[in-house]
Amino acid sequence: MNRNHTLILGCRRAAWSLVVGLALVVGLALAEPVEKDSAEFELNHSASQIFDGDALQNSWVNAGGTLEFKLTDGILTIVSTENNGWVQHDNDETPWELGTEDGESWTAEIRIRLANDEGNGIVIWGANGAERGILQVNTSNTKMFNAEVIDENDNTGGFNTFRIAYDWDDDYYYVWRNGALLTDGAPAQAGTTHSRFIVGDCCSNIPMTTVDLEYIRYDTTGSYSPPAAPATVAENPESATVKVGDSVTFSAAFDGPITNYQWLKNGEAIEGAVGSSYSIEFVTKAHAGEYTLLGGNVIEDVTTEAAILTVLVDEVLPTITSASATDTFYTVVVVFSEPLDASSATDKGNYSFADDALSVENAALKDASTVLLTTSKQGEGSVYSLSVAGVKDESGNAVAADTTVSIQGFVFALGYLKFEYFAGIPGVHIEDLLDSDKYLNNEVDEVVYLSAFDTKSAFDSKGDNYGARISGWLIPDRAGDYGFFIASDDAGELHVSSDEAKENLEIVVQELSWSAQFEGGGDEEGYPFDSYVAGKRYYTELIYKEGSGGDGAMIAWRHVDDEETISINKLEPISGQHIGTYVDPSGSSVKINGQPQNLTAPVNATVSLSVSAEGNSAVGSYVQYQWRKNGADIAGATGAVLELSGYTLDDNGAIYTVVCSVPGMEVVSAEATLTVVVDNEAPTVVSVLSEGSQVTVEFSEPLRTDTGAAATTVPRDSTDFEFTAAATDIHDGDALLGDWVNAGGDLEYELTDDHLTLISAANNGWLQHDNDNTVWEKGTAAGGSWTAEIRVRLAGDDGNGLVIWGANGKERGILQVNTDNTQNFGKQILDESDNTDAFHTFRMAYEAGSGSYYFWRDGQLLNVEGAPRQAGTGASRFIVGDCCSNIPMSSVDLEYIRYDTTGAYAPAGDVVTQGANSLANYSIAGATVTNITVQEDGKTVVLTVDGAVDGGDSSLSIKNVADLAGNSIVQTSVVIPASGPKITPLGSVDFELVAAPADIYDGEALVNGWVNAGGGTNFELSDGHLSLVSAANNGWLQHDNDESVWETGVADGGSWTA
Repeated sequence: MNRNHTLILGCRRAAWSLVVGLALVVGLALAEPVEKDSAEFELNHSASQIFDGDALQNSWVNAGGTLEFKLTDGILTIVSTENNGWVQHDNDETPWELGTEDGESWTAEIRIRLANDEGNGIVIWGANGAERGILQVNTSNTKMFNAEVIDENDNTGGFNTFRIAYDWDDDYYYVWRNGALLTDGAPAQAGTTHSRFIVGDCCSNIPMTTVDLEYIRYDTTGSYSPPAAPATVAENPESATVKVGDSVTFSAAFDGPITNYQWLKNGEAIEGAVGSSYSIEFVTKAHAGEYTLLGGNVIEDVTTEAAILTVLVDEVLPTITSASATDTFYTVVVVFSEPLDASSATDKGNYSFADDALSVENAALKDASTVLLTTSKQGEGSVYSLSVAGVKDESGNAVAADTTVSIQGFVFALGYLKFEYFAGIPGVHIEDLLDSDKYLNNEVDEVVYLSAFDTKSAFDSKGDNYGARISGWLIPDRAGDYGFFIASDDAGELHVSSDEAKENLEIVVQELSWSAQFEGGGDEEGYPFDSYVAGKRYYTELIYKEGSGGDGAMIAWRHVDDEETISINKLEPISGQHIGTYVDPSGSSVKINGQPQNLTAPVNATVSLSVSAEGNSAVGSYVQYQWRKNGADIAGATGAVLELSGYTLDDNGAIYTVVCSVPGMEVVSAEATLTVVVDNEAPTVVSVLSEGSQVTVEFSEPLRTDTGAAATTVPRDSTDFEFTAAATDIHDGDALLGDWVNAGGDLEYELTDDHLTLISAANNGWLQHDNDNTVWEKGTAAGGSWTAEIRVRLAGDDGNGLVIWGANGKERGILQVNTDNTQNFGKQILDESDNTDAFHTFRMAYEAGSGSYYFWRDGQLLNVEGAPRQAGTGASRFIVGDCCSNIPMSSVDLEYIRYDTTGAYAPAGDVVTQGANSLANYSIAGATVTNITVQEDGKTVVLTVDGAVDGGDSSLSIKNVADLAGNSIVQTSVVIPASGPKITPLGSVDFELVAAPADIYDGEALVNGWVNAGGGTNFELSDGHLSLVSAANNGWLQHDNDESVWETGVADGGSWTA
């Protein structure tokens, strides 16, 4: 049966080929199919009848590759996630399958809008069991599949209707777009035995991306043409008035089928303007005129009314808004106020420098309003006068004839590196940055200046997917060989030149993955080939690539002579004194707001000079300082405060100044003279006042102050601590004693005559004082200061260590003791002494007032200034042992554990603190001094006291407090007076406001803000007095004008006297 059918079809095709050939020879036209509106087609499915928002409906299936569907406001969006995916009407009983199983004519129509993606396209595929035809719709044209283009129109700007009809009788295809016939009969395409209907991406050379679909309609009863329908104008384009350089867009709309669009200006077609809208991005005078849109229609073309474009003539002359040199020393960037005429802007003859100080080699447009000049080499810091003539804007206006601007060559800024940020570059490898067009074209998004070789010194992390370049010069202060270390996130490379030239860069170290800390022994550590010369500049560049997560980069160096004394974990990023780069000095400014003042100071005192300045420059607002004595720089004196000590009478009359500078600008301060005197008198107590919990002591002269632990701790021997436990008080050889428990992992214990050995059988095991009622738990329940001390000897096992852990219900701190160092847990190493050779004493104190931790080893303070709070906690507990997974304790010998929850205590000794702010220098019976503040005058001290000090019954003991010359007060005991009213004698003639009768009433009216309030009062002025006669009850005088002395003086509360 199939064989016979195929044979008949073959004969029929041959016959029709003959007919067609004869028709073409004699010039006969093929008959166009009869008209039929697609709304009357055999199948008419809207977008929602194909897909209901959740699944395909009505026998429509997704065949071939996977498609994604989204239904929005009656429009079905089809997204192709892989090649060759389509929708197909397929259940063996669809109208298509039944209607075309024996061949015959058919017609199909879809209404679609294509996304404007490169290569995007869609097909209508119809197969009737004998013949298969495909109509291919692309973004900019329509064609029969694998045949020539039959229409060139934009299919992305709006919805368009496409119809294809196959006429069985003449064996030809007909195609319409928006009702217009595109081909007067296209020959049959291919034989087939299938009966199926497809809309989508049928074929590998049609990579459909996204298509919006309104409906699919087909009819298997015949080949039908669309009914001819007229078109009318629905929306005319609007007239516009713009300036030269502005943009403008015209748009219009039609009702009815439009076959094509064509915009016209003054009746002439505009090339390429074939959409429903037309935009001009940069308007010139030549664009002025009338604009209309012609819409093609199968019955009659329609044209909109004209929109008039009025272009305002620009009569404003272009000006230079900025001009600056660059760090290449060969280019100048000139920014104009508006877009320029390219021809005049790039004519190098239009630019010249006064006195031919520089030659202009080239002029190029960097953007529409920015010109990049190439010049002869500029001098560092040199000022040049640039003249510009003949440069025009787009309207032909030239810059004023006398246009000149100053530029200044870049200057070297010690203490900075240039950081250039390239955003929006994915990947984590250096190659991802180097190969990106953005980096190759040097399209920098942001420039900042780092004050150390560490991005954290200035760069605010931008997050993900960026690259960066850090550049400048290294300046070693010691000759010899250096090792370099890199830490970057993600990959990074450091290049260093053998001299100051950029051309001699060589890679020194690299990070292939990422790291947040310096590492040695691999690619992250490297050494240049050449030794360095002290004071010489060496050019360097660091590039790194950030993907996602943490980011940043830093570089450290280490002189080979320091390898034994500076371990890798002690390395710091290269500091500002060893780096520099060139910056733009234009716009730099410095202003001194507070000058250094003359000083009178005793021999051997420690005093200070200070300056207050503000600045602005390319690197920011940071001001650099250099102090001078008698005109000569003072080495290392580079801060806003200069501390003076160790001077003698020979220094009397010394003159100090300070140079305040930013790159390109410096200002020298006023002179401050030092007068040196001999002071042999100790300070004395002038007065003592108390109010509430504060006692104020005034001394006779300014006093010394201590820092850190010296000020905030009091000496106390651990034998006097609140709780002490020897080894035998903790373990008796068989079991733990008292309230000691083994928490965390299991520990083993061995008791000898003088110590207890703790052996860690499992990770994270420790001793804890814990029964809810221990001295520690009760003493720290409300927070507060505490001190703990242990005496231990560590076994020399790799990684062996233990901690003192103290938590006071608010704050938790940990001291970590390792075999070869002592450190603030997880932070800096404080000491690198051997802790295995003998027993050593470790003390840790937390001072709640300042929130500082202090650590001692064998009585030596390891951190003078104190360490900040570590972590908040709600627990109150005390631990000795292995608290944490990164401290694998193996074996530790313990002599004792002692702690005290009543305060922060330094080891007892013969160290004398002389500071007016030292807790050790004050005591009050029955109370505790918890905080000390020294006022700005240096001689007034405010004590905050915990306990009763009121009533005149308390005495304050003061010792050791010294003046600036080091003279200490004789131990003094003073009575603290009761707090109460503080009334100061003052005669009323000296009051803030004094009013005689005539100042209140002048004989006719009240004056000077006085008013009669309440009931009426009569006034009579006599010699020496004013009579007030009450005419009604409740009348009074009141000072009331919203600005009286009384109203302004008591606005915020406070004392007063009348």
